[in-house]
Amino acid sequence: QYRKYKPLTAAKKCVSCQLKKVKKAYHILCDDCARAKKVCAKCQDDGKIIDDFNPKSILEAQKDDQELERRLANMRERERRSYRRKIERGDIKPSDVPDLGDDDSDFDFTGSEDESSDEEKLA
Repeated sequence: QYRKYKPLTAAKKCVSCQLKKVKKAYHILCDDCARAKKVCAKCQDDGKIIDDFNPKSILEAQKDDQELERRLANMRERERRSYRRKIERGDIKPSDVPDLGDDDSDFDFTGSEDESSDEEKLA
């Protein structure tokens, strides 16, 4: 049962271009042919293909992470952990986290102003 994974020691032949360019275990197509055909390099399935390197998406992911951290920084620790748990489970997207800003969302400023104006009227 153990030691089932066998890493490649030398490059294998690509089924499509017949060149020794396959460097990943269990793959039958090289990365170039898989991208050109838009199929999986292991099973040749034309499902969702994941591109490993895309510098634009890396930058966008960093910006999204920074925005999420900024939003979470304005929350209490309990709320922060709760939202992180929900994001990890996939219940919500990071964009669904509310932006509380710098002020405390639980405190109602209008109520205190109305009370003070009522007190002034009575005096």
